[in-house]
Amino acid sequence: MKALTLEGYVAALLVDSSTTRKELAQVLGCTPETLKKKLTGKSELTVQDASVIAKKVSRHDVFDTFDELCRLAATKKATQLTRN
Repeated sequence: MKALTLEGYVAALLVDSSTTRKELAQVLGCTPETLKKKLTGKSELTVQDASVIAKKVSRHDVFDTFDELCRLAATKKATQLTRN
């Protein structure tokens, strides 16, 4: 079973909420390219970003979505730190 990634989780949320990456980037105040960098770990995903994403795309419990976004972002960061 493949581990869930931050990018994959957000992609699933976008599909579920019928939101585009462009729309999400606009809500975050960034370009779609910057959003991609945030989701792939090349740029920092802040707690504020996670909150905005959860509020925009969560169809169920916003707090659970927020928690999962933060967990995946932290896992991504920890993985990067151990590789360097």
